[in-house]
Amino acid sequence: MQSALRHQLPEYRHTGDGLRGAPHHGDFEQVQGSDRRGAALLVRVTEMAARSEPGSLVTRAWRAGRVWLLFGAALLAIAPPSFAVTCTSNATGNWNDPTKWNGCTGGNGTPANTPGSSDDVVIAAGHTITINIASVAALSVTFTGTGTASTLTHTGTNALTVGSGGVTITGSNSNNVTKAWTINAGSATVNGNVTLKEGNANNRPANITITTGSLDINGNLAMDNASNNARTTITMSGGAGNLFLSGSFILTNNLGTLTPGATSTFTYDTNSTATVATGAAVSYANLVINKAGGTATGSSTGTLTAINLTVQNGDFTTFTANNLSVTGNLAVSAGALFNIATTGVATITGTTTATGEVRISAASGAKTFTGTVTISAATGKWNNTGNVAVALAGNLDNNNTAADFISGSGTYTCTNTRTFGGTGGGLTFDGNLVINGQRTNNTTVEVKGNLSGSNTFINAAGKTLKIGGNANAITTLTATAAGNIVEY
Repeated sequence: MQSALRHQLPEYRHTGDGLRGAPHHGDFEQVQGSDRRGAALLVRVTEMAARSEPGSLVTRAWRAGRVWLLFGAALLAIAPPSFAVTCTSNATGNWNDPTKWNGCTGGNGTPANTPGSSDDVVIAAGHTITINIASVAALSVTFTGTGTASTLTHTGTNALTVGSGGVTITGSNSNNVTKAWTINAGSATVNGNVTLKEGNANNRPANITITTGSLDINGNLAMDNASNNARTTITMSGGAGNLFLSGSFILTNNLGTLTPGATSTFTYDTNSTATVATGAAVSYANLVINKAGGTATGSSTGTLTAINLTVQNGDFTTFTANNLSVTGNLAVSAGALFNIATTGVATITGTTTATGEVRISAASGAKTFTGTVTISAATGKWNNTGNVAVALAGNLDNNNTAADFISGSGTYTCTNTRTFGGTGGGLTFDGNLVINGQRTNNTTVEVKGNLSGSNTFINAAGKTLKIGGNANAITTLTATAAGNIVEY
């Protein structure tokens, strides 16, 4: 359209002695070249209209405002608008090399004609593009799925920021090659979705690798996979890398692989409801829930597997069909909630620290806490609303009030040589208590059901044991220490 206008309308410049070549005389002359601007045409046509009708509203507006029109036109002439372009790699090379991109003329990166924050980037098959400067940006990044390897790699700690167009990596449709975003020790922020799409064979994956760097996704992370876990993969096994996700981790057909390192961290930091992926090939090293709003829930099937699980902020509820396996420690911060809703097996192998609330809403399934369970002072709470049976192999310490240990009516079975303790209001078991490993009471314990078991319950000096049911089925009850009290 702009080109057409240039052919149809001549250009004019103010001369002070008339409008040369125009339908009406005035103070402009025709000009050529880079002075041509659409905004200047508006000024000129308006002046011509004003001169053709001397008494019109246009004339009065022209006389009053032509200085401002000319000023605006001058600004547009100095700073013409930039337009988004699609930059497609044409060879292996550096991000900031204009010769490595097709279609990138006008790209707003540094230097000019390289990708910038307004531009779409395509990593074409067969090319490796290296982020070789401290910081680069794009509106979107797409890896094509054709049959040769392609890679986007970060050098050192260099950073990439991607806009709302997000990142899409499509696995190869032929040959046994990988489409790879290799962040390594670098960093990336994506203000949209990140999607990994399967290739057409298991050894043609779409992959993201993070070693000691970080990836912050302000959208969803999706693995679009219909065939095999190996086709969409995220590898964090190379160090203490971080992945932050504000949306959901979506596994199509529950397929895809997340491989953690022993010290890597995956943080769900959304402000809204989100799904925590629990696929068969998805596991976490340090799983952190840090939500300002909404509820995080486990996906519909599979086992939620983590070394350590920390609920720093917000609510996290496991899905009823999930199993739960935490091989390290569980920590729930003040004001946060972790709800074990799974009716399958839930096992916490390390310590459990309830500075917030640990809730068990499931009414069935084995629930085992192998390490010490600590209910912290002032804000900690244990709440077995499902009245499910619980196995305790470690110490149980309540440092809050008696009302903050809600056992539920399920049976608690204790193994190993451990203690009941804490500095709070004691422990009340609404159901039965089974002692199959020696247990020493260093607080006030009330058992409203029966006290039984194959081992020894020791009531320490100055401590109180209250039994509401029978105690004749416990192998040994030792209540000889000075000042101890046993009430039936």
